[in-house]
Amino acid sequence: MTRSIRIMFHLFFLVLIIGFNAGHLFAKNDQVINTKKNRFTFSWQFGGADSLRPRGGSTLGEDVTLETEPDEKWFAIHEDGLTKKEQDRRAILAMQGQYHVSFDFIEMINFKNPHVPSRAYQSWGTEYVFPVTVTDDFISLQHIMVMYFKNINADDGKVNMEQPMVLKHWRQDWKFQDTTLNIFSRFNTWTREKKSPKSVTGKWSQAVYQVDDSPRYQSLGF
Repeated sequence: MTRSIRIMFHLFFLVLIIGFNAGHLFAKNDQVINTKKNRFTFSWQFGGADSLRPRGGSTLGEDVTLETEPDEKWFAIHEDGLTKKEQDRRAILAMQGQYHVSFDFIEMINFKNPHVPSRAYQSWGTEYVFPVTVTDDFISLQHIMVMYFKNINADDGKVNMEQPMVLKHWRQDWKFQDTTLNIFSRFNTWTREKKSPKSVTGKWSQAVYQVDDSPRYQSLGF
């Protein structure tokens, strides 16, 4: 097998995890700070419990204060007398805010013999979710990623943090009783699927768009 083919098949899978879980936070010196709660990490279980612990990645995020108790948005969803539609709207709007987001780069295929699994790279950033459009039947939430990239000085080998990079990330659009869905059918191909008004009564659709505003997926909730 040629070197180019080996490189092609030596793949890493990027998993985006968004949540409020405290987890393992990476300090700027690449040391892992073990907290009382261990955040779930995707990894192969080839060795001991600690042998494939993720390596530090090349990005850091803005500091966030992780929520440990329900906030006012949670209680607002459960107020008495709300219609189901209004509960849904408040639940969707409750997603706005700051998130600690981790990126796990994990080896999927390795043709070395004997196989020696590689430790995953794990980076993180801070994701901000802002409402772009809010009406009675439509809500659009834009995700913005803020990350600091590590830069190794060629002269002294010291690690410096670059100025934060602000990146437009995904966008999610929610529409009430949506009768036209954009459904993925095959590679780079999407089809318009019509729904009857009866089948979408009381339901919201969620359409997620990529960084270039091209469609990623769309689904219908209950």
